[in-house]
Amino acid sequence: MIKLYNTFEIAIPLWDWIIEKFESQGLKTSAVISKGIYRAKPSNISQHIQYVWTIPFLRKYKLVSHLTYFLLTPIKILWSRPKVNIFYTQPPLFYILGAFCSRLVRIPYVVHIMDFQPELLVVMGKLRRTGPVYKLLNFLGLRALKKAEEVIVIGRCMQSLLVRKGVNEKRIQLIHNVSTYSPDTVVNTGIKSDIGLEGKSIILYSGNMGVAHEFETILGVSKRLARLSSLHFLFVGKGAHRSLIENFIADQSPVNVSLIDYLPDDKFQEVSQESLAHFISLKSGYEGLMVPSKFYSSIAAGKPVIYEGGNSSEIALLIAEHGLGKSVLNGDIDEMERYIVSLVEDPGLVRQISKNCRATHDGNFRPSIIAQNYLQCIDEVIKRRE
Repeated sequence: MIKLYNTFEIAIPLWDWIIEKFESQGLKTSAVISKGIYRAKPSNISQHIQYVWTIPFLRKYKLVSHLTYFLLTPIKILWSRPKVNIFYTQPPLFYILGAFCSRLVRIPYVVHIMDFQPELLVVMGKLRRTGPVYKLLNFLGLRALKKAEEVIVIGRCMQSLLVRKGVNEKRIQLIHNVSTYSPDTVVNTGIKSDIGLEGKSIILYSGNMGVAHEFETILGVSKRLARLSSLHFLFVGKGAHRSLIENFIADQSPVNVSLIDYLPDDKFQEVSQESLAHFISLKSGYEGLMVPSKFYSSIAAGKPVIYEGGNSSEIALLIAEHGLGKSVLNGDIDEMERYIVSLVEDPGLVRQISKNCRATHDGNFRPSIIAQNYLQCIDEVIKRRE
């Protein structure tokens, strides 16, 4: 038995693939998640889910789900005897408690880092690096990671950070995220017509608009490129920084910028496919702490990626290595403008980058490839402990 722990299933699209892969090899697998509601959608792994109770009339509140998961899940860890526990990084810092419980009952565990805490809390301004709370959490977190059988990271920048912090490099495995985009499921839903963008070349941002994401530069570019009547900037999603885009639209009344809520899967797949390019951003200081997973859907769709972030981040490295678009430093409005204009004016460039994107995804990041890498990692843990 393999047990996976994370507050919400939808946050880990890889689960669909690794559970199928584990089961095909005779490794029974269950995912322990909250009964809370987060971007509710039908589950593909419902027969493998074990739910953790949360307060029924507060199920829509993410914080409540995190708290009840934190309090109640240790009981499940202490009373079960799987071959391996795999802890993800939601709720934040839960991997510390999960690791402690696993050690109590002598169950080997793996930590899969999606968001690196408590470092994220420092960068977000929630903790002081010199303060006692950070020092305690950092000590406990590193202890949990150093005692893990394996630590899975999603980028080389994250890997380098852990090594600098003293985690054994031989126990760190780089396994990339997977795409939620499937070219086989794209259908014509008429979404571009529905949102008034028929015939437009779209620069798309989709997903979480959180505090780690930069929008000022792309909005500044949209203002400069209002002269290109065929070009439109579409933002899809929600998050703490959605208000920046709302305020820009309210203040500037741009004709080339739209903001809409999350789309159903079929409409999202179509608008992804119909876009000219995809925009992704990560604020300075967040390199090594997270890797936006939307990147893998972008290259699966064959779309040039416009990435705003540091050169050491995983996305910037992959773009440079495989010719997947353009990486620009935070705040470099001139470079971003020039690149978007080049995409509009040079269809041949777009076709070549699209070809690179699909080849890179299919050759390196197909979910079946990532799931096989995952299986090999967990197999090594099981064999090491037998």
